[in-house]
Amino acid sequence: MSLLVNAYIRGPDGSMMFIEPKDHSQELAGFESYRQKLYGSQAARRLGLQLLPTLDGSDLYAEGEDVERLHAEAELALAHITSFEDETGATSDSLRARFENIIAAARQASAVGGGVVIW
Repeated sequence: MSLLVNAYIRGPDGSMMFIEPKDHSQELAGFESYRQKLYGSQAARRLGLQLLPTLDGSDLYAEGEDVERLHAEAELALAHITSFEDETGATSDSLRARFENIIAAARQASAVGGGVVIW
């Protein structure tokens, strides 16, 4: 199973309406095991990330100010990408795409006043 990241807007009834990415590979946020190994890792916590580590137990929904916080956390993680290699057993190149997808979704969401879900 894979983790997905999607930008969305709320419909009139409050339902989530996903914004289609240009390429479906932009929806990939990693393997299900990345909930603990990447997003909930000690490396993430040492960086002071707060939203991404919540994936180690539940899906993440970011709306309003949290979209910008999520964007900032993904940018910070990307700047320190090598610190995640040992805990994940993955290369920086592989992990980089995951954080770039989160950043892209946050940008999409910000542009339309929407939210981001990682599930």
